[in-house]
Amino acid sequence: MHRVRLGLLPWAAALLAALVAPRPGAAAISAERVLDGLSSPVFVTAAPGDPRLFIVQLGGTVVIYDDGQVLPTPFLDVTVNGEFNLTGEGGLLSIAFPPDFSFSAGDYVYAYYSADPQGGGDPAPEMSMRLSRFRLLSGMETVRADESTEEVLYSIDKVPTNHNGGTIAFRGDWLYLGLGDGGGPGDPDDLAQDDGSDFGKMLRFDTTQALPWTAQHWAKGLRNPFRWSFDRMTGDLYIGDVGQNAEEEIDVQPATVTTPGENFGWDIHEGDACFDPDPGELPCDDPSLTFPIHRYDQIGGSNCNAGGSGSVTGGAVYRGSAIPEFQGHYLFADFCTDEIWSLEWDGAGGTVAGAVSRTAELVPDQGSIESIVAIGEDDAGELYIVDLGGEIFRVPEPGASATAAAALTALLTLGRRRRPRVVRSGAGAATRRVH
Repeated sequence: MHRVRLGLLPWAAALLAALVAPRPGAAAISAERVLDGLSSPVFVTAAPGDPRLFIVQLGGTVVIYDDGQVLPTPFLDVTVNGEFNLTGEGGLLSIAFPPDFSFSAGDYVYAYYSADPQGGGDPAPEMSMRLSRFRLLSGMETVRADESTEEVLYSIDKVPTNHNGGTIAFRGDWLYLGLGDGGGPGDPDDLAQDDGSDFGKMLRFDTTQALPWTAQHWAKGLRNPFRWSFDRMTGDLYIGDVGQNAEEEIDVQPATVTTPGENFGWDIHEGDACFDPDPGELPCDDPSLTFPIHRYDQIGGSNCNAGGSGSVTGGAVYRGSAIPEFQGHYLFADFCTDEIWSLEWDGAGGTVAGAVSRTAELVPDQGSIESIVAIGEDDAGELYIVDLGGEIFRVPEPGASATAAAALTALLTLGRRRRPRVVRSGAGAATRRVH
């Protein structure tokens, strides 16, 4: 009888070694699940000076994750005003805390969500995208926003219910909102290049001004900047702009840009490719356009449920302390394919060494990372991956054993079957292409 040797086959051992070996310019990372059972989470963030996570759920609530548990009372519930509208790609999409937020009663928290339309127009709009602020009821220990204090700062009616953008964030006294092109295939009304329309723009609002605020067009030529972020150290702007049927793209604008009007090219271009330059618009490859620092091809059309395509989920630049070698690297993903990458911007129009696949490394200790709708930060700058199916994963400091375990798990689960994307309705519509 032959004795069975316990261990990896030579090819498997070689593959494992390759997976755990350091790569030039790429620190090893891993993931652990910190939370599951949420109701369609779409965003995570933190308040200044607070170690807790504020988790935005598509159905209209924000919950607080504190020391291993979700607090029983929601921090915010935008549905109580009776105007919340969950049609199409609508929902509560993000919140933001101002830099001077201090958990004092009367401090503001800002929210971006879809509401019932204001009315008028032909055809009649189906929803309104709304930017609002709410005052706090109390201090940090029992913090809660007061929904009765809602002030609508900005709203815009929409006929199609897609391409709503999804992120708001502060840089100094300015509050920024990435708004999609209004919806429909190919930007049918050419709004992203239309200086008379707010659609397809990066908008910003001067929060020191008296109400009502006026939206300034900070940049244009965006299709659907669903997830974007500022590098918390440099102030550089990173945008994941969702493509049409061919290319997904990552755009970067350095913080040294101080004049509004940068043009990211849609719908003249989709990624690097010429798409639909119209009379009165710039021609393809015009030198005044800003091209992506990274783009990748979609696979097999635009239907996530068909097992192909792409829909980029913009992420964040790592500025935490747990992984020093990962400093300055931008982590991003694809909603449809569940792929995850990192890249390092070269400070000009490209990357230091291209995009590095992180999917095999980021096989978590529990659950599976799928339907990635956001990559957010806590107050310390550590990163969290948000799975629309209800899970939150932290990208922690990787010891050698953690990295090897992640690689071994990836090896042993090669060819694993993907979790079926069952289409749900209402607040649980966790499988639709939300961006």
